[in-house]
Amino acid sequence: MAASAMWRLIVAVTAIIVVGIGTGVEPARATTLDVLLGGQSITAGDKTFSAWAQFGGNIDPSSLAFIDVQPLVDPPSNPGLRFVASNDVLAATGGELVDLGLQFTVSTPRPVIKDASLALTGFERTGSASLSIFEDLYTSPAVDDLVDLNLVYADAGGDQLFDGGVFDPRSLLVVQTTIALASGTAPGDFASVTQFEERFSQVTAQVPTPGALPLLSIGLAALGFFRTRQRRSQALRASP
Repeated sequence: MAASAMWRLIVAVTAIIVVGIGTGVEPARATTLDVLLGGQSITAGDKTFSAWAQFGGNIDPSSLAFIDVQPLVDPPSNPGLRFVASNDVLAATGGELVDLGLQFTVSTPRPVIKDASLALTGFERTGSASLSIFEDLYTSPAVDDLVDLNLVYADAGGDQLFDGGVFDPRSLLVVQTTIALASGTAPGDFASVTQFEERFSQVTAQVPTPGALPLLSIGLAALGFFRTRQRRSQALRASP
């Protein structure tokens, strides 16, 4: 087989593999917190976020429809969730104390989750007010904390808008997240959280997806067949 024909075959097989992989991956979808608390789950990359529950807090359950939960899949080595609050559902003013506690699990088929991070990416504070997000990570609800993550933005100072922790790779985590806001009573005292992100980075192992393996085998077999045929043709031409 000519070199140009061989190259066209390689390109064609590669295209088949890429298309096969692409059509087998379901796009990540956002949902609202009230739906997740109703028994649904959400995925980001190879991670599944499920078993959602609310613990404590004084927010009206009907307001949880104003908290959007978006899967983060970029970069693939550090997927997670973005929480986006609207309608001032996570806001405190006029001496209010607002808090919300959430629990969920994050799981993967293999023990690849090796660290976690928490970032406050949308917020406002004026006057005498403060806001915080505390997160505890467990391997199960009955054991000691694996990692504690803390975010604080307060009029007293000591602000921390990002926190992260590292641990040995694992396939299951139980996450407890507590959001707390407090406002003074003076006019203009106000605190709100409009967006924060939780990410769970992982060991980056280049493993072919299950759907790609049969296609890859077919491609390699085809290349092997034509290479063998080319060598035989060359041998026949070289013989007297």
